[in-house]
Amino acid sequence: MMTSQTYNPSLGTYRRLTIKGLVVLLAAIIVFTLINLKNIGQAQKQLDQMVNNVAVKLVTAESMVAMIKTVDIYTRNIILINDVRMMPDELTKLLGARMIYDAAEARLEHVFTSEEDKGQINKIKELRVKARPMVDHAISLGLKNMDKEAISYLLHEVVPANEQRLAALNELIKRQQNLSKKIAADIGRTHVRARILICALGLVALALGISTFVFLPRKVRAYYEGPTQDEVTPRIW
Repeated sequence: MMTSQTYNPSLGTYRRLTIKGLVVLLAAIIVFTLINLKNIGQAQKQLDQMVNNVAVKLVTAESMVAMIKTVDIYTRNIILINDVRMMPDELTKLLGARMIYDAAEARLEHVFTSEEDKGQINKIKELRVKARPMVDHAISLGLKNMDKEAISYLLHEVVPANEQRLAALNELIKRQQNLSKKIAADIGRTHVRARILICALGLVALALGISTFVFLPRKVRAYYEGPTQDEVTPRIW
Protein backbone atom coordinates (compact mmCIF):
# COMPACT_ATOMS: atom_id res chain seq x y z
CA MET A 1 0.00 0.00 0.00
CA MET A 2 1.38 3.36 -1.03
CA THR A 3 0.44 6.68 0.67
CA SER A 4 1.69 10.25 0.50
CA GLN A 5 2.35 12.58 3.45
CA THR A 6 0.62 15.93 3.23
CA TYR A 7 2.67 18.95 4.49
CA ASN A 8 0.52 20.75 7.05
CA PRO A 9 2.70 22.28 9.77
CA SER A 10 1.11 23.47 12.98
CA LEU A 11 2.47 26.99 13.47
CA GLY A 12 0.16 28.82 15.89
CA THR A 13 2.05 28.35 19.13
CA TYR A 14 5.51 28.69 17.60
CA ARG A 15 4.64 31.82 15.70
CA ARG A 16 3.19 33.50 18.78
CA LEU A 17 6.26 32.64 20.84
CA THR A 18 8.56 33.85 18.10
CA ILE A 19 6.72 37.14 17.67
CA LYS A 20 6.73 37.72 21.44
CA GLY A 21 10.46 37.02 21.56
CA LEU A 22 11.15 39.46 18.74
CA VAL A 23 9.04 42.13 20.41
CA VAL A 24 10.96 41.68 23.67
CA LEU A 25 14.31 41.94 21.90
CA LEU A 26 13.26 45.03 19.97
CA ALA A 27 11.97 46.63 23.16
CA ALA A 28 15.30 45.87 24.84
CA ILE A 29 17.17 47.53 21.98
CA ILE A 30 14.98 50.63 22.26
CA VAL A 31 15.44 50.82 26.05
CA PHE A 32 19.21 50.42 25.80
CA THR A 33 19.35 53.09 23.11
CA LEU A 34 17.40 55.58 25.21
CA ILE A 35 19.58 54.90 28.26
CA ASN A 36 22.68 55.34 26.15
CA LEU A 37 21.46 58.67 24.75
CA LYS A 38 20.67 59.84 28.29
CA ASN A 39 24.17 58.93 29.49
CA ILE A 40 25.78 60.72 26.55
CA GLY A 41 23.67 63.81 27.26
CA GLN A 42 24.69 63.69 30.91
CA ALA A 43 28.36 63.46 29.95
CA GLN A 44 27.99 66.47 27.64
CA LYS A 45 26.31 68.45 30.42
CA GLN A 46 29.14 67.64 32.82
CA LEU A 47 31.71 68.61 30.20
CA ASP A 48 29.97 71.94 29.65
CA GLN A 49 29.97 72.52 33.40
CA MET A 50 33.70 71.90 33.60
CA VAL A 51 34.52 74.13 30.63
CA ASN A 52 32.12 76.99 31.36
CA ASN A 53 32.20 77.00 35.14
CA VAL A 54 35.37 75.51 36.57
CA ALA A 55 37.58 76.99 33.84
CA VAL A 56 36.21 80.49 34.51
CA LYS A 57 36.92 80.08 38.22
CA LEU A 58 40.46 78.92 37.60
CA VAL A 59 41.25 81.72 35.16
CA THR A 60 39.84 84.34 37.57
CA ALA A 61 41.79 83.10 40.60
CA GLU A 62 45.00 82.53 38.64
CA SER A 63 44.85 86.07 37.21
CA MET A 64 44.75 87.38 40.79
CA VAL A 65 47.83 85.31 41.65
CA ALA A 66 49.61 86.73 38.61
CA MET A 67 48.70 90.32 39.54
CA ILE A 68 49.98 89.93 43.11
CA LYS A 69 53.34 88.81 41.74
CA THR A 70 53.29 91.59 39.16
CA VAL A 71 52.67 94.25 41.81
CA ASP A 72 55.61 92.86 43.81
CA ILE A 73 57.85 93.29 40.76
CA TYR A 74 56.74 96.87 40.15
CA THR A 75 57.16 97.68 43.85
CA ARG A 76 60.76 96.43 43.80
CA ASN A 77 61.39 98.39 40.59
CA ILE A 78 60.13 101.60 42.17
CA ILE A 79 62.35 101.05 45.22
CA LEU A 80 65.46 100.21 43.22
CA ILE A 81 65.12 102.65 40.30
CA ASN A 82 67.49 105.59 40.55
CA ASP A 83 66.07 107.49 37.58
CA VAL A 84 63.15 109.53 38.92
CA ARG A 85 61.74 109.91 35.40
CA MET A 86 61.04 106.18 35.22
CA MET A 87 59.05 105.99 38.44
CA PRO A 88 55.74 107.40 37.08
CA ASP A 89 55.73 104.71 34.41
CA GLU A 90 56.25 101.96 37.00
CA LEU A 91 53.55 103.44 39.20
CA THR A 92 51.13 103.46 36.26
CA LYS A 93 51.86 99.80 35.56
CA LEU A 94 51.39 98.96 39.24
CA LEU A 95 48.02 100.71 39.37
CA GLY A 96 46.97 98.90 36.17
CA ALA A 97 47.83 95.55 37.76
CA ARG A 98 45.78 96.50 40.80
CA MET A 99 42.79 97.34 38.63
CA ILE A 100 42.98 93.92 36.99
CA TYR A 101 43.22 92.31 40.42
CA ASP A 102 40.22 94.25 41.75
CA ALA A 103 38.11 93.31 38.72
CA ALA A 104 38.99 89.64 39.17
CA GLU A 105 38.26 89.79 42.89
CA ALA A 106 34.82 91.27 42.19
CA ARG A 107 34.19 88.47 39.69
CA LEU A 108 35.01 85.85 42.32
CA GLU A 109 31.75 86.52 44.15
CA HIS A 110 29.76 85.73 41.01
CA VAL A 111 31.52 82.54 39.95
CA PHE A 112 32.16 80.97 43.37
CA THR A 113 28.81 80.23 44.97
CA SER A 114 29.35 77.53 47.60
CA GLU A 115 29.50 78.55 51.25
CA GLU A 116 33.00 77.14 51.60
CA ASP A 117 34.19 79.18 48.63
CA LYS A 118 32.51 82.33 49.92
CA GLY A 119 34.32 81.95 53.23
CA GLN A 120 37.63 81.63 51.39
CA ILE A 121 36.85 84.71 49.28
CA ASN A 122 36.18 86.76 52.42
CA LYS A 123 39.55 85.64 53.76
CA ILE A 124 41.24 86.72 50.52
CA LYS A 125 39.60 90.14 50.74
CA GLU A 126 40.74 90.62 54.33
CA LEU A 127 44.30 89.72 53.36
CA ARG A 128 44.17 92.22 50.48
CA VAL A 129 42.97 94.98 52.82
CA LYS A 130 45.88 94.15 55.11
CA ALA A 131 48.57 93.84 52.43
CA ARG A 132 47.84 96.78 50.14
CA PRO A 133 48.68 99.54 52.64
CA MET A 134 51.96 97.73 53.31
CA VAL A 135 52.79 97.88 49.61
CA ASP A 136 51.95 101.60 49.57
CA HIS A 137 54.22 102.19 52.54
CA ALA A 138 57.11 100.38 50.88
CA ILE A 139 56.58 102.48 47.75
CA SER A 140 56.51 105.70 49.77
CA LEU A 141 59.83 104.76 51.37
CA GLY A 142 61.26 104.12 47.93
CA LEU A 143 60.05 107.47 46.60
CA LYS A 144 61.85 109.14 49.51
CA ASN A 145 65.10 107.40 48.47
CA MET A 146 65.04 105.38 51.69
CA ASP A 147 66.07 102.29 49.78
CA LYS A 148 67.49 100.32 52.69
CA GLU A 149 64.40 100.81 54.84
CA ALA A 150 62.09 100.13 51.88
CA ILE A 151 63.80 96.85 50.99
CA SER A 152 63.79 95.68 54.60
CA TYR A 153 60.10 96.50 54.96
CA LEU A 154 59.35 94.82 51.62
CA LEU A 155 61.11 91.61 52.61
CA HIS A 156 59.90 91.35 56.19
CA GLU A 157 56.37 92.76 55.95
CA VAL A 158 55.05 92.96 52.39
CA VAL A 159 56.31 89.61 51.09
CA PRO A 160 54.92 87.55 54.01
CA ALA A 161 51.55 89.36 53.72
CA ASN A 162 51.38 88.64 50.00
CA GLU A 163 52.42 85.03 50.57
CA GLN A 164 49.35 84.63 52.77
CA ARG A 165 47.18 85.95 49.93
CA LEU A 166 48.84 83.63 47.45
CA ALA A 167 48.30 80.67 49.77
CA ALA A 168 44.61 81.51 50.17
CA LEU A 169 44.17 81.85 46.40
CA ASN A 170 46.09 78.65 45.71
CA GLU A 171 43.84 76.81 48.13
CA LEU A 172 40.84 78.08 46.18
CA ILE A 173 42.50 77.03 42.91
CA LYS A 174 43.39 73.59 44.24
CA ARG A 175 39.79 72.97 45.31
CA GLN A 176 38.57 73.84 41.81
CA GLN A 177 41.23 71.62 40.23
CA ASN A 178 40.07 68.72 42.39
CA LEU A 179 36.50 69.45 41.31
CA SER A 180 37.51 69.42 37.65
CA LYS A 181 39.25 66.07 38.17
CA LYS A 182 36.10 64.68 39.79
CA ILE A 183 33.95 65.90 36.90
CA ALA A 184 36.43 64.40 34.41
CA ALA A 185 36.28 61.08 36.26
CA ASP A 186 32.47 61.18 36.21
CA ILE A 187 32.56 61.85 32.47
CA GLY A 188 34.95 58.93 32.01
CA ARG A 189 32.63 56.59 33.92
CA THR A 190 29.68 57.82 31.88
CA HIS A 191 31.54 57.12 28.65
CA VAL A 192 32.41 53.64 29.90
CA ARG A 193 28.75 52.97 30.63
CA ALA A 194 27.84 54.27 27.18
CA ARG A 195 30.37 51.95 25.55
CA ILE A 196 29.04 49.01 27.54
CA LEU A 197 25.51 49.79 26.43
CA ILE A 198 26.64 50.07 22.82
CA CYS A 199 28.25 46.64 23.11
CA ALA A 200 25.07 45.34 24.72
CA LEU A 201 23.06 46.71 21.81
CA GLY A 202 25.35 44.90 19.40
CA LEU A 203 24.98 41.66 21.34
CA VAL A 204 21.21 42.03 21.47
CA ALA A 205 21.09 42.68 17.73
CA LEU A 206 23.32 39.63 17.18
CA ALA A 207 21.09 37.53 19.40
CA LEU A 208 18.08 38.76 17.45
CA GLY A 209 19.68 37.71 14.18
CA ILE A 210 20.73 34.33 15.50
CA SER A 211 17.35 33.63 17.04
CA THR A 212 15.66 34.60 13.78
CA PHE A 213 17.78 32.62 11.34
CA VAL A 214 19.25 29.76 13.38
CA PHE A 215 17.23 28.90 16.45
CA LEU A 216 13.72 29.26 15.10
CA PRO A 217 11.71 26.08 15.68
CA ARG A 218 11.95 23.67 12.79
CA LYS A 219 8.26 23.88 11.98
CA VAL A 220 8.33 27.68 11.82
CA ARG A 221 11.38 27.58 9.57
CA ALA A 222 9.66 25.01 7.43
CA TYR A 223 6.74 27.38 6.98
CA TYR A 224 9.02 29.70 5.00
CA GLU A 225 11.12 27.01 3.29
CA GLY A 226 8.33 24.60 2.31
CA PRO A 227 8.30 20.80 2.72
CA THR A 228 11.48 18.83 2.35
CA GLN A 229 12.07 16.24 -0.36
CA ASP A 230 11.51 13.41 2.14
CA GLU A 231 8.15 14.83 3.15
CA VAL A 232 6.79 14.86 -0.43
CA THR A 233 8.29 11.53 -1.55
CA PRO A 234 5.71 8.69 -1.50
CA ARG A 235 6.44 5.99 1.04
CA ILE A 236 5.68 2.26 0.77
CA TRP A 237 4.60 0.65 3.99
